[in-house]
Amino acid sequence: MPALTQSTAPFAAQMSTLAAIWSGFLPFTILSPDIPPASTIRKYKVHFEDVMPCYGSSVLPVFILAFLDGRIMMPNDIRTYLLDDETVPHTASAAEKRARGLRIVDTWQYDGKKQLATFWLREDVMQQMMAAEGHWMVQMFRTDTWGFHSSHEVVKNAVKDLGFRWID
Repeated sequence: MPALTQSTAPFAAQMSTLAAIWSGFLPFTILSPDIPPASTIRKYKVHFEDVMPCYGSSVLPVFILAFLDGRIMMPNDIRTYLLDDETVPHTASAAEKRARGLRIVDTWQYDGKKQLATFWLREDVMQQMMAAEGHWMVQMFRTDTWGFHSSHEVVKNAVKDLGFRWID
């Protein structure tokens, strides 16, 4: 895939989570109302019913977890929604889909035998997705082909809070 300029909107929830986790180790202070307290960062898991096997080169592809609001978008081509407005024609619809309907988590762990992903995320974001009456979905995507790598699971049913806070 050619290099591209990407929108950071889908990564905002993860970036603010990571800033909250690591802010205590930085030699400076981050003053922003968008950084949640570390006490609100929780560990979650999601089990995928169907995961495609890896084929191709010996180098494993990089995977992401994509959370998608089914009322706004479907998981057909998330790469298009990651493109910046400067790269593709700006439409209010595309900007809304990026900002409100897509959240990307690329810092997570995966157990292939159990088809289980674990990740840390701010609880307000997860509560919002879980409260959306089953409209939010989570799916694994490859970043080398931008194709999906797993079945999509309904966040409300598939994502479980493991009961751990980052500060524990």
